[in-house]
Amino acid sequence: RTGAAAGASDAAELRSVSVKLDGRASIEHQLDIHVLDLAEAADNEDIAPLEVLQGLRYVMEYRISGGKMPSLDPDLMARLLEALLHYTADVTGSLLSKKLTEEADIAFTLFGEFTQEVDEFRAAVGRQSATDLRRALAVGRRCAAGASDDQRQDAAAVLRLLTTRFVQFRDWRDLVAREDQNDVASVLKEFAVAGDAAAGGDGAAPVMPPVDHELFPPPALYFDKNAKKLADMFQSDVASGLASSRVAALADFYGRNALPAPAPRSTLLMLLEQLSNFMVIILILAAVAEFATGDPKAAAVLLAVVVLNVTIGFVQELKA
Repeated sequence: RTGAAAGASDAAELRSVSVKLDGRASIEHQLDIHVLDLAEAADNEDIAPLEVLQGLRYVMEYRISGGKMPSLDPDLMARLLEALLHYTADVTGSLLSKKLTEEADIAFTLFGEFTQEVDEFRAAVGRQSATDLRRALAVGRRCAAGASDDQRQDAAAVLRLLTTRFVQFRDWRDLVAREDQNDVASVLKEFAVAGDAAAGGDGAAPVMPPVDHELFPPPALYFDKNAKKLADMFQSDVASGLASSRVAALADFYGRNALPAPAPRSTLLMLLEQLSNFMVIILILAAVAEFATGDPKAAAVLLAVVVLNVTIGFVQELKA
C-alpha cells in the first residue's frame, strides 16, 4: 500500500507539473499575440493599441497576478517591456495642454504589475538605464497638478517598486527630471505607506493598487477556449445564457451583436460611378465617332442608350 500511495502521489505531482507547464505555455502564447499586435499597431490601423493593452490587463489580472505565474519566458518579457515603454509616455492634446493618453496609463500600470509579479520582467527592467526609464515612464507628468488620483497613485507605486527591487534605482530622483522632483516628492508623501523607502522609510513590500473595476475578456483569448471555459469567462451559462444583469455592461463594452450600418453614399458619386462604367465609356466614344463621321442619328441613338443604361443603373443603385 505504501508503494501504491507513493506512486499515486508521484502521478499527482506529475499531473500538477504538467498542468502548470500547459498553463504557462498558454499564457505565454496569449502574451505573445498581444506583444506582436502592439508592435504592428503603428503600421496597421486595424489594430487598436487600447484594446490590446486592455487584453494584457485582463491576462495579468486573471492569469498572472497574485503569484499565479511568477516565471515566464525571458525573451518574451524583454519584448513586452519594450512594447509597454513605447506607450507609457504617449500624450495627446495641443502643445500647451498635453495629457497622457489612456493607452499610456494602462501601459504604465502594466509595467508596474509585471515588475511586481514576474521575475524575468524584473530582470529586463534591471537592464534598463535610469535615463531610459526617466524618459519612458514620464513619472513627472503623472505627478503634475493636472494629473488624476489614479495616475498619481500608480506613479507612487511604481517608484516604490523600482526603489525597493533594484539597487541601481534606489534613489527615486534618478528616475525623475529635476524640474518635476518637487511634484513627485509631494505625491510620494501623499501616497506613502508604512516603511516606504521612496518617502524616506525602511522599505515595506510595495504593491500596485488593486483593480477597482471589471475587466472584460479580450477577443484574443477566445480561440483556445471550449464552450464551458468561455461561459465561465463571461460569467454566463451554456444552458441558460447570460443573466440579464450582465447584458448591459457587456453590450456597453463590446457593442451590440449587429453589423454596423453602411455609411451613406453620395448620389453624385453613384452617378459618376455609372458614367465611369467601361461599356458606357465605349458607347460615349462611339457616339463621338459617329458625330465626327457625320452620322448624328446614329450618335443620338447611342447617346440615348447611354442615358437609359445610366438611368437604370443609378435607380437600382439608389434603391439598394
